[in-house]
Amino acid sequence: MKFLSKVFPIVLFVVAFLLMSKVIFNDSFPDFRSYYYNPIISIQDINPYLANKNLFTPSVYPPFIFIFFLPLSILSFAVAQKLWIILSIFALLISLKLLFKVYEIKFSSSLGLILSSLVFLSFPAKYTLGMGQINMLILLCLCIFIYYFNKSEIKAIPFLGLSLLLKFFPLIMPLYLILKRKWKALFILVVVTILGLLFSFIFVRQEINIYFYQKILPTLVNAWQGYYYNQSLSGVIVRAGVDPTYRGFIRGLVSIIILIFTFLPIVLSKLKDKFTINLEISTIITASLLLNSFSWQHHFVWSLVPFITTYFFIKKYAKGEQGIFLYIVLFISYLLISTNLKSPLNYPQLIQSHVFFGGLILLILQLFLLFRLLPWKPKNVSRID
Repeated sequence: MKFLSKVFPIVLFVVAFLLMSKVIFNDSFPDFRSYYYNPIISIQDINPYLANKNLFTPSVYPPFIFIFFLPLSILSFAVAQKLWIILSIFALLISLKLLFKVYEIKFSSSLGLILSSLVFLSFPAKYTLGMGQINMLILLCLCIFIYYFNKSEIKAIPFLGLSLLLKFFPLIMPLYLILKRKWKALFILVVVTILGLLFSFIFVRQEINIYFYQKILPTLVNAWQGYYYNQSLSGVIVRAGVDPTYRGFIRGLVSIIILIFTFLPIVLSKLKDKFTINLEISTIITASLLLNSFSWQHHFVWSLVPFITTYFFIKKYAKGEQGIFLYIVLFISYLLISTNLKSPLNYPQLIQSHVFFGGLILLILQLFLLFRLLPWKPKNVSRID
């Protein structure tokens, strides 16, 4: 039995990793075309935000991304896209290693291998790689930010800034720095952001920058995508058939409620241990995924951070039957987020929003844990009143 307990995690890890990595042999990674061709287009007399035959979809990324991906354009498209997928897989592995290191868990341990396998088997991870998306890089930035945040703000904040410059995620994180009075961190973030914007205006034509902020950004803020793959609050509202007249009001009201409950325990808490701080940051990541104008399923690969930080928080504070209950809730959330419906239109609208509800369950679980640590509550979550 002892031998089986050691072998099973290794076998599971290898199988899960191979199933995820087989995407390397795909012939096409649709979204990568934007990363490859837009930098080339941007240095020519062409606006990359307008339709282009080389692109899978029109670009909606900020101009800074054109500078970041320009080195890849030196390579041929075939080589560049394969290299990008390999680098994305490495980014995922490094992200996991960093998170485990925060909690003093070896990547090669049985627990590390099992948790990694669950990530590899999740649809958001496979979808991100299959589309050639940038999400693994953003994930790595978030994990480096968390790894260094309690050690060195100078090292941590630039990676948060890079995440915001590349993908505007998580957009509400600066508010966390303000509420926690992290003035030094906020100052560094502002400097990094300004430098990134300056680079954009220096190396990308001014007309392109202006076009993005005048034409593209407003459409992102006001987007109402009802496709199954959009699992944000706005997607749920559209799929529910809500009258367009009331959509904005409902989204605004629900967003305000979620934001209040997300930041309330953060404001009231005085605890500064890494478990609490990381859970606070992770709660913001979860809320951001739910409240974005659109959160495609591949974006939910970022929920890796909330899942792992929540798992280790429960492991530290919750004991006995209550701990088991919390683990079950966390696993249900994982299943809902990690599943993909191949023919979503064959299912009721409620089921089509399974990823959103998985994220909502995760958010509620995180808030429950944070509220349990407030001054008027006992400083553990081993009891559920």
